[in-house]
Amino acid sequence: MTRFALTWTHEGVPRATEVADAGSQIIGRDRAAAISIPIATMSRQQARVYVEAGHCRLQNLSNTNPTRVNGVLADRPEALADGAAIEAGSITLRFHDLASRDQLQALVCSHCQRENAMRDSACWFCGTELVNAPTAVYSVRRLLCRLVGADGQAFDLMDGAALAVRDAGRIELVREAANARAPAIVIAHGVAAFLPADDARVESVDGTTPVDHGRLRTGNLMVAGSRRYVVVAR
Repeated sequence: MTRFALTWTHEGVPRATEVADAGSQIIGRDRAAAISIPIATMSRQQARVYVEAGHCRLQNLSNTNPTRVNGVLADRPEALADGAAIEAGSITLRFHDLASRDQLQALVCSHCQRENAMRDSACWFCGTELVNAPTAVYSVRRLLCRLVGADGQAFDLMDGAALAVRDAGRIELVREAANARAPAIVIAHGVAAFLPADDARVESVDGTTPVDHGRLRTGNLMVAGSRRYVVVAR
């Protein structure tokens, strides 16, 4: 199970690649690079990623296209947190650490007793305000899949959640899979899987072979109407 990933958008299409869970890896346009991103404005060896003990750092290697992390020149190894922006050449990469978003506690709605994320202000199910809602510790709910659009819009799917396709390819997150109508992606038994839906399909990493039922992998592309979302999966 790979924990880390990078996403970017090239020619209007979102893309993703995994980052190994340990060791030192080169990012660059060189095909021999451990993380090869074939974009002309990126240096052959753009940066180096260090992964150790569940933490990532990145250091610039390019003299012509200096690499920045959240706007800071990475002349020394810079720590990468989930959502960090990496400027490299003419593109911006986003770093993803899904495990850092695992949910350890939740707000419990006083009306319907359903679990809500700690950042929620109102219950997702019944709309009840959560100002005085008690905090409860549940078994860990893991973030297992993230869909990222070309514009950076992202959907996070926890254990038991689903992503449903609505009219004209609009997608929405459903926190309880049993409530989904025509789900396109569902999390069940710790696996993100694609289920056929009207006006939606999933393509393989190389963009040529359709993916039917089965486990999703980082780099798969979900096409919903005119929208495209790249998959980041653990």
